Amino acid sequence: MVRARPARLRALVDELWTDDVGYLVPIVAAEGRDATEDVVATAQRQFPVVIGLVVMVYERTRLRRVHGFLDPVPAHIPSPGAGS
Repeated sequence: MVRARPARLRALVDELWTDDVGYLVPIVAAEGRDATEDVVATAQRQFPVVIGLVVMVYERTRLRRVHGFLDPVPAHIPSPGAGS
């Protein structure tokens, strides 16, 4: 997942995703650019480390569907910035 500031995230959404993009991971589903952008921004804030597999389906040069399969993060992996 690209970690981006809100304005940059929106620019990436508009550039790379279809209007009707779908984003599905075990804990949430989103349809459309606005909902998908909200899910990605929330995930970036709440989950600094994510381990798993992502399957991306393209329509020509844009993302149409994103399916995420997440694994638990092992306890020994510190969050970025931990201890600083």
